[in-house]
This record gives sequence, structure tokens and C-alpha cells, in this order.
Amino acid sequence: MKKISLCIWALLITVFLSTVICSQARAGSENEGTGWLISKVKQAVVFLGHQEVQKDGTIKNVYEGTGCIIEIDNFFHVLTAKHVITRKGETPAEDMKFFLNRKDGTVSIHSFEEIKRKFDIDWVFPKDPNVDLAVIPIELNVNQDIFKVVPQSLFQSTEKLYELYDAFFLSYQPGAADDDIVSPVVRAATLSLIKPDGTFLIGCGSFAVI
Repeated sequence: MKKISLCIWALLITVFLSTVICSQARAGSENEGTGWLISKVKQAVVFLGHQEVQKDGTIKNVYEGTGCIIEIDNFFHVLTAKHVITRKGETPAEDMKFFLNRKDGTVSIHSFEEIKRKFDIDWVFPKDPNVDLAVIPIELNVNQDIFKVVPQSLFQSTEKLYELYDAFFLSYQPGAADDDIVSPVVRAATLSLIKPDGTFLIGCGSFAVI
């Protein structure tokens, strides 16, 4: 638990590692440039949400946010925002699931509650209630699921960042993605302000779906 908590604080100052990824991509070859790298990083993004039964009896996936698959001490974890899994409440929603693409072209669905019961684990939050992060160990099927993992070796601190650093977001945008697959939207951003406590602000433009 202590190591996980320390990793959460490290991740607070990484923007999900996007600034590091973009910087490294600039110097890459044609097959390992920004476009290639983003296509791989998108596979480390999962959608979070729940399922609803429709009037015709079919079940619809309802996406509410995103998370990132990371590796901590050789275990897979989902890192996300606390307000997503609690729906801006105090405790994690029991019907919350995470979704990722499968090799057969469908979407793989994993229940956090089932994982918690199976492995006797729970969400881990920073001690500071103002830190909007949450992380939990997960189980994945390497033969079935399509995913990449952000390794612990890429975790960075603000000493290696600077203002006007290029970054990018991979997020869920209602109305922009196909509900049949996990397809995060990519947005360019800039590291706008690094604060003395190590936290920072990033600027990002918005867009309209037309």
C-alpha cells in the first residue's frame, strides 16, 4: 500500500506521462514518431462507466470517463480520477466497470466490484482529499484484450518538466466516440504553470462535435 500511495503522488505531477511521451516522440523515426506513438498509447486508455438495460432488452455500455493502465511493482493497475469512480460522491460506485477493446473486435467489460471481491483489494486514494486520483490493481486477459501498459520506469517528476512543454490528452468525449469500441479523443495541450508544490496547470482547447 505504501508503494502504491507513493506512486499516486508521483503520478500527480505527470499528466498521465503525456508530456514525456510527446517529447520522446519528436526525435523518433517515421515508424516511431508522434503518430505511431499515440496509436500505441491509446491502447493504454480504458473507458469507465456502467451498463444499462434498454427498452428492447438489449444492454448498452454507458461511458462516463477514462482511466490509464499502468504498471506498479509488476502488477497492472487502473489509474483514474476519483470523481469518476465516485460520480462526485464519497464512495466508489458499485456498478462501475472498465471497458477496453478485444482482439475479436468487440469490447471487453471488467467489473471493479468483482475484481475487489476476487482479490480482496480496494481503491487507493491520496491522503490529501484535494487530489483527484484513484488507483486499483486489476486483472486482464492477455490472450483476449488489446492493451498497452505505461511502465513504472516512465514515471517522471516536475524537475524534468517546464512551462510551455507540449502535452496531449487522451479522453472520452460524449458524442465524439463510437460506443461499440473504446476510442479516446486526442487533444493537444501545453504545460502552462508549474506551482511551487509540484502541481501544475495545463491549457487545452475545446471543440464542438458537428
